[in-house]
Amino acid sequence: MKLLFHWHHRMPFAMALLFVGVLGLLAADRAAKVAGSSVPQVTTAALSRTVVVQSVPPPEPAVFPDALPCRKNPFSTLQHNPSMFTLLSPCQTASGRVAQVFRNKDGDIHVHIFPDDSSKPLLNDTNREQIFGLLVLEVTPKDQKIVLIPKVGDRIEAVGAWVTDKYHEWNELHPVWGIRVLSP
Repeated sequence: MKLLFHWHHRMPFAMALLFVGVLGLLAADRAAKVAGSSVPQVTTAALSRTVVVQSVPPPEPAVFPDALPCRKNPFSTLQHNPSMFTLLSPCQTASGRVAQVFRNKDGDIHVHIFPDDSSKPLLNDTNREQIFGLLVLEVTPKDQKIVLIPKVGDRIEAVGAWVTDKYHEWNELHPVWGIRVLSP
């Protein structure tokens, strides 16, 4: 049963990464920029395992603080049930190079990074084996007006709650409440 769970729930995401890949998302990013959007929409159809990329309006212009502060309540803007996560640290920074940026159908903007060496300890085996060593950063809709959304290729620093997503079993920063571009 667990194998079926893995195939049904994880493989659409892994297949999307494999089939679309960074090149496909770069093409979608270019198409979205032409259409006036900076964040492509990615959805998967579970039965056909196809990936559909659509342009969506960009969020309001983001403003980020000079410092990336911690929050007293790291889950204050979380739209999901906090029990879906195992909290590893209420305030964690991570840095790396942006591989993908897309809006999930739940409204969160996903920023997937190849972490710098200093941030690789934030990964677990599922990050390494299922999503090719990427660290997932999720910006909730409530934070999208204040968080800078980077572009593919940017080297960034982010701050948020470091959690294990119990559904996917990988580690991520969720929610992220600060992103700073270190270099384009």
